[in-house]
Amino acid sequence: MMKKQYMLFMPAAFCLTLLACTDENLTGNGMTNPDEQPTDETGKVVVDYTLDADAPASRADGSEPDSPETSSSSPIRSLTYLLYEKTGTDEADNVYTLVKRREIRDITEKTQWPMRRENMTWNQREDLKDTLDRASVYKVVFVANADASLHKGKQVLFNVSLDVETPEGEEPQEPLLSFTDAYLKMPPEAFTDDNLFYVTTADFKSSEDADYVNQSLNLERVVARTELSCIANVPCSEAVKARLETYFYPQIKGDEVSPAEGTIMKQISDNYIASVNSLLADGQNLCGDYADYIIPAPEGEESVTCKDKLKGLLESLQNRPQEFEPAVQVEVLKQLTKNLMSTENDNSSFSKQYAWENASEVRITFSSCTDKVGLDGTYRKAEGKDPITWTVPVENGRINLTTFGTDDTGDASVKQEITSLAFYSQSTEGAAGELFTVTCQGTHPLVLDLDANQRISLELDPAVQILPKVGWYPTDENLDDNKKYVEVSVTVDLEEILKLSTEFAAMQPAQGGDAGTNYYEEFRNQINTVISNVGLGGINNFKITVKIPDTSNPETYTCVPGWREVVNTASGNE
Repeated sequence: MMKKQYMLFMPAAFCLTLLACTDENLTGNGMTNPDEQPTDETGKVVVDYTLDADAPASRADGSEPDSPETSSSSPIRSLTYLLYEKTGTDEADNVYTLVKRREIRDITEKTQWPMRRENMTWNQREDLKDTLDRASVYKVVFVANADASLHKGKQVLFNVSLDVETPEGEEPQEPLLSFTDAYLKMPPEAFTDDNLFYVTTADFKSSEDADYVNQSLNLERVVARTELSCIANVPCSEAVKARLETYFYPQIKGDEVSPAEGTIMKQISDNYIASVNSLLADGQNLCGDYADYIIPAPEGEESVTCKDKLKGLLESLQNRPQEFEPAVQVEVLKQLTKNLMSTENDNSSFSKQYAWENASEVRITFSSCTDKVGLDGTYRKAEGKDPITWTVPVENGRINLTTFGTDDTGDASVKQEITSLAFYSQSTEGAAGELFTVTCQGTHPLVLDLDANQRISLELDPAVQILPKVGWYPTDENLDDNKKYVEVSVTVDLEEILKLSTEFAAMQPAQGGDAGTNYYEEFRNQINTVISNVGLGGINNFKITVKIPDTSNPETYTCVPGWREVVNTASGNE
């Protein structure tokens, strides 16, 4: 299986199912009348375009009834013959100029492929025969399904018209159209099984004594199909929580991956300092009657009062917000998960991103795409500086994208790179029908880099990573924006963190007291009462408040998608 990087593309809503068949085969009549063949003196040779008898049968002929894509009708609905003649005498000169164009007649949905002598019409036998100069070198090209009538009347084959209008007053000039100028352009409407592009190109040079040549050709699709669907099993809250813990929380925590300003750890430190200052403010008797109690020190050292000891312990935590982190992380992840999995707001529900079956259309935004392919196999980047968007149908939770196969072009600019998929319930007209958007951000775009005539199926997990949007940390400018942030209250056990029961176990009145009396419990109750009175909980549930991005609001987070390859097949193996 070939290793690929995938990114979703599809100009102009071409997303109907790509026909799964082997390369279509083109056969001539194989019955040129010898009396009509030129002689050596004429300098001409008759060419009959035929099919190699050993070529595989087409799935379109119904030979593989088990295939879900087998069709009783022909996948070829128009066929254009182009003949290019090599110009110049230099052996290295590879310029080929268009000298002939012909539409093969009687190509309909009833045409049988491969075309054999017995199933051709008379017109086809005549059209698939040509008389060429024996001394010339040609490039023979057939293009299938390029007729404008198959594409809502829009032209899709360019620079191959021999009908050139001559400006008034000028001499008629024969157009010089190079082989490298001709190209196919993606149609404005979605492809169907009846109008996929097929091309074959072959060099032709007659031998010196040949009066008649049978030229075998195979038509090959120049488009590829990408089938996109979503994973069937929506991650449960624990799975979502794990992704938040791995990717989201480190971003808002504040460490080497994100700036400290405005992050949770900075908030913890700032809010804790404010709380301590309120407890230690003038007139606030945090220790009450126990303020002047002392903690005896070892001989040779100075004893310290309970008030000074407690103040020192409280202030020591100002620069150690990591002491609170375990408790904060639990509550923050709980709140993030709850908001993300909430079904109360249809527009912001995380689980909605998995409900592709509820969508009927998807608007796809590309940062780079290819909408043209030359008959010489070169690909061309879509014109325009603005991001390109296409709207295509979603059918039973599946998107079928038909694009040009651009693999091995050597030019990164021609790749199809998708940055977002916006899903709609009924129509993209207006915002009322919008369901959700899957964003392929930054280093995680969906890039389609497929061979022509390749089919691949990709399954999406819309949230392999869940990240806060860049710059969406609480700051002085936006901290009070309730649309973007929610408040989370976290409680921590100060008694345990500060080891108060150990630090104050030996506390005694300053004037001396009963050495066997435990004064700590009464001291503890005093501190607890004061903390409670100022609305900070208690000594065992000391309250810290932080603001975090509101993940019920899609503007505050990004789901980075991941794509799992389900099917990857080349022509003839689907």
